Amino acid sequence: MDESLPAPPAIVHPAYGGFWRRVCAELLDELIVVVIFFAVAIMILIPTLILVEVAGRELDADKYGNIVGPLMAISLFCIYRAGFEASSKQATPGKLAMGLKVTDEHGKRLSFGRASVRSVAKIVSHLLFNSGFIMVGLTLRKQGLHDMVAKTLVVRTR
Repeated sequence: MDESLPAPPAIVHPAYGGFWRRVCAELLDELIVVVIFFAVAIMILIPTLILVEVAGRELDADKYGNIVGPLMAISLFCIYRAGFEASSKQATPGKLAMGLKVTDEHGKRLSFGRASVRSVAKIVSHLLFNSGFIMVGLTLRKQGLHDMVAKTLVVRTR
């Protein structure tokens, strides 16, 4: 072998965000979204009740809450995650606090569309008895089901 040839470049793999670090980030984000949810709920609920009263109609609060509440919560979570993960920071506030960011499989920033797919796929991860999240601790690149569906990685920044 010729000694004058340079060695081939080493393949550098990123440090993937591990299970517990991601759990902490998710808990921080959920706390933030719950606060936002209640603020938005109050801003929607009070005007709705006033309009119903002015219109002289009766509002079935249980039906209203059972429809509007979950739809608003799911929408808020999806927009929150997708918006932050597609931003220049590539991370929600919880992920930033835990030293994580979300990339595509090539280390590039996500589009809002791909971040939205990942966010909606998280709902599926929840619906499957959280098995989609447990996969993070079991896969080589620390990917949950939602990461595999959206072809994303969560990597450490520090």
